[in-house]
Amino acid sequence: IRDRDVTGVQRVLFRSSIAWGIVPADAAVLQAVTADELAERLCSLWSALAVAGVPAVALARQSLVTPACGLAGLTEAAAARAMRLCGEVAQMLRAEVAA
Repeated sequence: IRDRDVTGVQRVLFRSSIAWGIVPADAAVLQAVTADELAERLCSLWSALAVAGVPAVALARQSLVTPACGLAGLTEAAAARAMRLCGEVAQMLRAEVAA
């Protein structure tokens, strides 16, 4: 992680929240991915940010897990899966930070 990325995350967290667009909005990719895989990816990033000085508690409290892009092109079932994954990943990350 570059210093300027860490600084940027810290600045945003000082003022607001961050939306992490980690849930795929592509139907084929969305079907193949699990909440565990997505949570692991974001947890790895958060761990690296924490090592670089970003408070883990701030990351957990001020983060939103979102789709990578709009869901209008997906079927209703696929869009619902994307939103469920957002919720599942967010719960996993909160539990990880609380542990």
